[in-house]
Amino acid sequence: NDLVERPNLLSPSTMATNPYEAPRVETSRAGVPGAPGQVEDWTIGEALGSAWDAVKRQPLELVGGYTLVLVIGMALQQIPKFLISGEDMSSVLIAAFISFGISIFVNSFFLVGQTRVALAAVRGESVDFGLYFSGGDRFGVTLIALFLMYLGIMLGMVLLIVPGLILLFGWTLTSFVIADTDASPTEALGRSWELTRGHRLHLFGYFFVGGLLMIAGVIALFIGVLVALPVVFIGVGEIYVRLTGTRTRR
Repeated sequence: NDLVERPNLLSPSTMATNPYEAPRVETSRAGVPGAPGQVEDWTIGEALGSAWDAVKRQPLELVGGYTLVLVIGMALQQIPKFLISGEDMSSVLIAAFISFGISIFVNSFFLVGQTRVALAAVRGESVDFGLYFSGGDRFGVTLIALFLMYLGIMLGMVLLIVPGLILLFGWTLTSFVIADTDASPTEALGRSWELTRGHRLHLFGYFFVGGLLMIAGVIALFIGVLVALPVVFIGVGEIYVRLTGTRTRR
């Protein structure tokens, strides 16, 4: 008789992994945007609370930085109104069209910087004003992604509004994917869509509460908006790092 070495079926390693059971398939949503980590649940209070803590740690860099970007954007959008004279309808429409185009370009540039600031804040990293101007390397990707987002959401709004809202909340994390990875515009939209699956109604609640904070900021002599704006934006960063398991920088 040939001697055949057989596994000890009572050994801990064999008992832990039954050789006769079906193969196990590991599933995790953490792998959607890239390097996986520990995915965490989130609540509206936790996201806003984390953002508020970050703002308290670095008020000048966060409140001051987001205010600076807001002022620059508003100032640049006013340029066409000064350059195009006339009060007739055609002049007003041309100025408005150019102003809208400027806003898209300005937002595409600063959005990456603001997003990187939000991610650094929730990850406990120090923030400097230069980070707000760091979006040049992802400017083209952001510009195309924003164009696709605007187009899709506008078409969705035409279709009884609800499809537009679904797209809006499904693509909420697009800028964070762009700023945090090397994804293309369509990849960023797709990854945001996957990350927000099962969270879109919750995101609606988050932005509803965020809107109330903005209104409260307006009531507080408008100054409160300058604090509410970074808190709401950074709170989305907290949601992103929880859903991707990227609490630490990749």
